[in-house]
Amino acid sequence: QRVFMSGDATVVNDTETNTSSDRLASELEADRVAVVAMRVENRTIGVLLVGDKPTDFTDEDIETLESVAAPAALVLNQMARFEEARSTAEAMAELAQLKTDFVSVVSHELRTPLTSIIGAIGTLQRPELLPEDPRAQQLIAMAAKQANRLRTLIEDLLVMSRIEAASLPVRPEQ
Repeated sequence: QRVFMSGDATVVNDTETNTSSDRLASELEADRVAVVAMRVENRTIGVLLVGDKPTDFTDEDIETLESVAAPAALVLNQMARFEEARSTAEAMAELAQLKTDFVSVVSHELRTPLTSIIGAIGTLQRPELLPEDPRAQQLIAMAAKQANRLRTLIEDLLVMSRIEAASLPVRPEQ
């Protein structure tokens, strides 16, 4: 913990007499331990602890451990970034699926009342029910035109959601 916080290497060549030894070193029951920080971009991401060397750890051993810790820290850091990117990609895929499902459900829900509206307007356009007032006829014709436009938009949304869900085959043409 001390090495992680400070970033300074620590060597304990006799854990039995050194009472300030780390709890981890005690749990490992190692007689000698060397601990170096694993740093990436001036940030400590872990520690490398080596124990039970037959002879005391030297400054040269610490330099060797630090040279091993540097690439190991890079690998661990890249693994963490990869995992983060994978999690983000999974979340984005889930959001895309939710969007596709939402568009599909909304499109279907809009089609039901729109079908009733188009049917009612079609009924009003029958000659025996068509109002005699030309402005009323224009309003009914405009409502029919806009309802059909809305139906086309909803159908396009449904087609797009089916394409995104890969449930509709795509055949590109010139």
